[in-house]
Amino acid sequence: MSHATSTILQIVTEARAGSLLALSPNFDVLALVRQGLEQTLPENAHILCTGRLFISATRARDYKNALISEFVSREELIEALLCSCFIPFYCGRTPPTYRGEQYIDGAFSDNQPGKWEPGTITVSPFSGESDICPTDEDSARQV
Repeated sequence: MSHATSTILQIVTEARAGSLLALSPNFDVLALVRQGLEQTLPENAHILCTGRLFISATRARDYKNALISEFVSREELIEALLCSCFIPFYCGRTPPTYRGEQYIDGAFSDNQPGKWEPGTITVSPFSGESDICPTDEDSARQV
């Protein structure tokens, strides 16, 4: 089993441990995601990702979308990823920061920003036209 898979399974196990499951006040999904990223990402991840990984995040002060693609350190890459995972109130009240600015999940401003070059892989947690996304079971049955 890959390290990424075992990390996700650990998060699921912790989410199911409380009486309110993932809504339990003791369940800190961002801490678990950070821990998984710190254990998984290589030391030069920021170098490998700069200019190749584009993270959609929403600036908390004005809800403007930002595409983050430059990282000066591994920690800065992790901060950007955590910002893009932050769902207000579910993850807490205070958004994480990237370069001193608070950001939340990019879906609050633009779920699939940008026009992409051929060969770009798009990822979404929602079914649709992204390269990596869940299948839409209802639509699959209509075919």
